[in-house]
Amino acid sequence: MSTVQIPEHFTVNDKHQDAYIINYAHQEKLFRQKISFEYYTFSLLVEGIKEIHTSSANDKIYPFNFLVVKRGNCLMTEKLSNNSTYRSKLVLFSKDFLQEFIRKYQITISKNESSSSSLYQILAFDDYIRLYVQSISSIEISPRMQRAKVEELLIYCYEKFGSQLFSFLTTELTYPNLQQVVEEHVNENLSVEELAFLCNMSISTFKRAFYQTYDATPSKWIKNKRLELSKNDLQDVKLRASDIYLKYGFGSLSRYISAFKETYGITPKQFQQSLK
Repeated sequence: MSTVQIPEHFTVNDKHQDAYIINYAHQEKLFRQKISFEYYTFSLLVEGIKEIHTSSANDKIYPFNFLVVKRGNCLMTEKLSNNSTYRSKLVLFSKDFLQEFIRKYQITISKNESSSSSLYQILAFDDYIRLYVQSISSIEISPRMQRAKVEELLIYCYEKFGSQLFSFLTTELTYPNLQQVVEEHVNENLSVEELAFLCNMSISTFKRAFYQTYDATPSKWIKNKRLELSKNDLQDVKLRASDIYLKYGFGSLSRYISAFKETYGITPKQFQQSLK
């Protein structure tokens, strides 16, 4: 699956702008789409559910919450509502726009090292944001008005959250090392391509770095690690192989039992019997 570049994905036929307001809606589920944010983005969710996977965290975002994302890579799933629709309002702005805003309002930025490992924050709607969403929903907004509405939202954020949110946005994302990313997501059945994307690496670079780290190919190591973790779970004799095989990314119970026996020489059931 190709990578969606933000804002280019939404602005193919437009002249370049440093700020955009986009009414975003669709009726097809989007599953773990690779997203590269080149602009800062506020995603104000109106309908549906968004899931985000980054190099260091995963979260779900529900309607009437909004996602504040700085520049970097993530995987996104968008689930439809009961009305078979996903809707959000996207507020996008460039690094130059943000720096101009910070200078204009003389915002003091403090260094926050913990912000460097996080791509996003999740905030809840309040009455002002509900009215703001309405104000950008009903009419087509000119480029000049889009800049004004983006600035309005940033003024609101500054008055409500102070400089903290701006310190977060201006702290460049630092990608964790490969080992941290792989072990954070080992149970999520991510592909090698997806893991490489979250590490901000090409697939070939990721595979080389992986082998240097683990002395094994990604597929072999991940399979063995999942089996090891599942074996730990099976020490609780109340659990059965049928309870855990999906948790560890095996598509069927028979595939899990076969892989377990191939690795350990016994079936999961025989392993549990040996514990008694």
